Amino acid sequence: MSRLILPILMFASIPALSFDINISATTPLENEKYKDSKLSNATHENLTLEAIHNLKTETLNGRNKNDLLEQIIAGVRWNDDPQRQLKNHKLDSLASFLDSCSSKVNSKIDVNWDMFYRSHCGDMQFLHSMASNKNETADITKKRMMLWAEFAYQIAVGRMPDSYPKRDDMPHEFYFKSLDYILPEDSAARLTDLMIKPNGGRKLWNARLMFSLECDRDLTFFNFNSWTSVSCEQIYLDKEEVMNMALGSLLHMIEDSYSNSHTKRQNNAITQFGFYTMQSSSKHGNADEQYSKENHGNNLNQALINVINFVLNERDFGEKNQWPKLQSILNKVFVLHPKNYKGEPNHLGYAKN
Repeated sequence: MSRLILPILMFASIPALSFDINISATTPLENEKYKDSKLSNATHENLTLEAIHNLKTETLNGRNKNDLLEQIIAGVRWNDDPQRQLKNHKLDSLASFLDSCSSKVNSKIDVNWDMFYRSHCGDMQFLHSMASNKNETADITKKRMMLWAEFAYQIAVGRMPDSYPKRDDMPHEFYFKSLDYILPEDSAARLTDLMIKPNGGRKLWNARLMFSLECDRDLTFFNFNSWTSVSCEQIYLDKEEVMNMALGSLLHMIEDSYSNSHTKRQNNAITQFGFYTMQSSSKHGNADEQYSKENHGNNLNQALINVINFVLNERDFGEKNQWPKLQSILNKVFVLHPKNYKGEPNHLGYAKN
């Protein structure tokens, strides 16, 4: 990427893989909305805000609503900005996004790449309720979404990163290498394959580290493919912040599943998931803007409220590990239309050709 192109990119915004986020918007006062800017809408923030404002007082159980909102919003933004680059390194983020979505790169992205590449046009596009490769079928996309939902749930209710009492066979601070202590054998194995590199990298990561990275990328002029040169610092998050960010990450995935450029729904059932690199970015964005509150709003808002209620109530009053109950709720949110089981790739409209 040349020096001539880079300054021009500084004034562009990252093409949306989802409903827009506005990384610069601050927490609103009671009953106000997040403010949009010329470059970015605060759609994710306001969908989440609406759901949290509809929570009952008893569900909050003494929590400060604005503190809760701010921490959940940080998690909602994490799916789009897993390395906290957008606010202070906008140019790096745009260049990384364009590179990750290029035909020369996106098919190569796997567990060895960094989270920004993986979550945008790589192998973790399920964070946006989208397929991660052109041959992926809807049932596989949903399985990956449900795996992440189970993982996020376990964090959100306090079982990770460090809620276990210290035992000889269990580290006090929970690490990814110990997933089998938290999740069923099959889920632990699949999440291990997703999060831990073949050379053992990330096995000493935990949820707190994953959500607290703030990174910068060392761009190399004329030789941009420098995804390895990422330097990160860990910002401090307390346990409650980690739990609420995990909840926000799950909410982001639910919100995206109602975006017209991410899924196609018929009678609220998903008939197709999208695959971003086979779509026109402009048509993708236009489809997001065509999101209809009349068609989806009540279903989406109620889904968000149900999940937030479930997680907060289990933190306060629930029995140990109620994932099967939340799984049942989410299976209704992500319900697949019967035609989706034909084993065909997802490919949701807005194609480039």
